[in-house]
Amino acid sequence: MSDIPETRARAASAKYWSSAPGARPKGTPWPKPTNAPGLVSATPAKTSAQVGTNVAVNGSVTGAPARCATHLQRLYGATQWRTVNSAKVRESVRFTLTATPSYKGRIPYRVQLPNCYRFVTAYSENFSITGL
Repeated sequence: MSDIPETRARAASAKYWSSAPGARPKGTPWPKPTNAPGLVSATPAKTSAQVGTNVAVNGSVTGAPARCATHLQRLYGATQWRTVNSAKVRESVRFTLTATPSYKGRIPYRVQLPNCYRFVTAYSENFSITGL
């Protein structure tokens, strides 16, 4: 007998939710999330700067919502990318990060948009800032 009230409660809740505005029609599957990459573009304000000088890196994200994080990454060695700065995407879908060349020579950078809501990780094209 204890199954009867539980069954009635489930049936009542199912009826309530199926009649709610915007509810999916009976028998249709739930939509699958589209794990689309956001398109990231970034450009440094200067391509060369004195060692220790801050260089603004401006960019935009197509497709990703505001308030997602972006990470400026620098190449260490031949294969290891490390995050050196982070910022959030503004309502205008733009972001500004700061790169600081730490040695003389060509330093490769890129911007990463990590997983955010339904978007998968995406990267900008690599760019370089030359430390003088």
